[in-house]
Amino acid sequence: MTAKKIHRPMWDGAMGIISSILLEGKPLDQTLKAVYKKNPKWGSKDRRFVGKMVFDCIRYWRKYLVMAGETWRDDVVWKQPHVVLAMISWAREHDYELPMECLPAPLNVQLSFADQEAFPDWMARETSPEVLAALNQEAPVFLRVNTLKNSPASVARMMQDKGVAVEVLGDTLKIVDRAAFKKATTAELFPAGLFEVQDLGSQQIAPMLGARPDDRILDACAGNGGKTLHLAQLMKNQGQITASDIAELKLRQIEVRCRDARVSIVRTRLAPITDLVFDAVLLDVPCSGLGVIRRHPERKWQCTPATINELVQVQRQLLESYHTAVRPGGALLYVTCTFIAAENQQQIKSFLERHPAWHLEEEKVLLTGQREWDCFYAARLRFSGPL
Repeated sequence: MTAKKIHRPMWDGAMGIISSILLEGKPLDQTLKAVYKKNPKWGSKDRRFVGKMVFDCIRYWRKYLVMAGETWRDDVVWKQPHVVLAMISWAREHDYELPMECLPAPLNVQLSFADQEAFPDWMARETSPEVLAALNQEAPVFLRVNTLKNSPASVARMMQDKGVAVEVLGDTLKIVDRAAFKKATTAELFPAGLFEVQDLGSQQIAPMLGARPDDRILDACAGNGGKTLHLAQLMKNQGQITASDIAELKLRQIEVRCRDARVSIVRTRLAPITDLVFDAVLLDVPCSGLGVIRRHPERKWQCTPATINELVQVQRQLLESYHTAVRPGGALLYVTCTFIAAENQQQIKSFLERHPAWHLEEEKVLLTGQREWDCFYAARLRFSGPL
């Protein structure tokens, strides 16, 4: 069987992307899109090839380096020649003919589990082998139907009419045909606000707050507003939600998304908010994001124990700032998308030790592998006394 060929421009393009991400710390998605834009002559087949090589080499960075004869250590500073070695290992594994000569012979290396699944040793100690293996799989696409506008059944029929196969799971649709869905959304075949692309695990978070119609809610780290919109839907568009973030652009995006979704109870305001008291606060804090590395595999290598220590301090400061925004009897829902205990259980344990007027009412640890969702941690805390 003749080996498949790798054209030199594709090889060089992939090398540049991988180097930017692993050696310079740039985000994968944005870097990949920028390179595609600079190479308009690349066809869809070329882009798919480069995308696969890039995602694979980043996701399995450790594995491909060990296959090339390198000894893995978490503290090694990797350099440009290591990128080439990893790409060579990838090409050989996938039976590609390399666009160069005089390369070393393939090595027959025995891979450990940590090598095969390709995680830093310190990170692998934080969770189970099942979770690690699942985090290397492609993430399914889930849609949360906007029930303020349509029923899940009617949206499912609309999808099927446009050639997109789906599975109905309550208020959620699971996309069965990803290619058809991407084509339909690129062609803007569905009206804005009909649904939100949201991981199934993420959809478990907003209901935990227990928000009721007419409550006053603060989404303190609202980001792009996915959970804000979910809260509004659960509250039947009654009451008041204040969506806050340090980025004004994100708040403008939330306002647009609310108009599209026919949500009228959300107002936006720049963080921090220190002059108001709410029935409940959603605190989806900045975190290591290791629970979503199915989509962002570069986080495996860009996150370090030092990064975790810095984030823990930020999270602690946010808890200290926003727990005072909850009325007596109210709730605070602390949320991360990571499996790191220091950011999750240990953070909450420390908070409760500092604030005896609070207690842990409910805690959820959502782990990839048990279900098809990303990893999340959520703890609902209840304020039982005076400040």
